[in-house]
Amino acid sequence: MTILTCECGNEIYIMDETEATAWQCDACGQWYDFFGVKVVPPQERKKTVSPHLINWSAGEEL
Repeated sequence: MTILTCECGNEIYIMDETEATAWQCDACGQWYDFFGVKVVPPQERKKTVSPHLINWSAGEEL
């Protein structure tokens, strides 16, 4: 288990076995990654795909 401390002083408990990539503070709503760095809420993230990872010959598009 990992414990993050939010700027507001609230503790965020993280189970290390989870697949989540961000956790929200119950007190203030701020989102943090596993290392305690503020991140954009998951619903506001834009999914970007590198053009280098597209298999153009298979007809995949961005």
